Amino acid sequence: MRTFKKEIIIALIIFFISIFLLFYVNTFDVNQSKGVGPAFWPRIIISFMLVLSLINLGSLFKKRDKIMEETEAYKEEKDIEEIKNNSKKFFISLIILSIYSMFLRTLGFILLTPLLLVSMFWNLGYRKKILAPVIAIVIVVLLAYIFPNYLNLLLPRGQSIFRKVSYIFY
Repeated sequence: MRTFKKEIIIALIIFFISIFLLFYVNTFDVNQSKGVGPAFWPRIIISFMLVLSLINLGSLFKKRDKIMEETEAYKEEKDIEEIKNNSKKFFISLIILSIYSMFLRTLGFILLTPLLLVSMFWNLGYRKKILAPVIAIVIVVLLAYIFPNYLNLLLPRGQSIFRKVSYIFY
């Protein structure tokens, strides 16, 4: 029963966060005559997040009895330890994302995003020391190219010397 309640709580939290973010995105000052603007992609992503959270809630209620039976059947220490470990990873991910969002305007996308990606890889169990930074840098280069050139969206440049460095890339 506890696992079912936790899953419902998490699904409801995601649902309400997506509703809040959808209202927040609608407050963006967007010139509608230009077509696709800075609120377009966040609106699409948040809408998908809202729909998927509703689908998740529906499937949880549909499979309620099965989830409760499985919870009772698998109350071994190993499973409880795995749940604790996953909860720990979740909260560490939230802390990493909070730190990222606090320093993004100051340090900029180019410097901070590879650090975010590598730390998230590490937190989620990806331990290849050479490949993780390479993947992170490739993702950042692709995003730094796609967003300004194809979507006309500038990524945060940072301040002071970080701003000057970002002019090299975009």
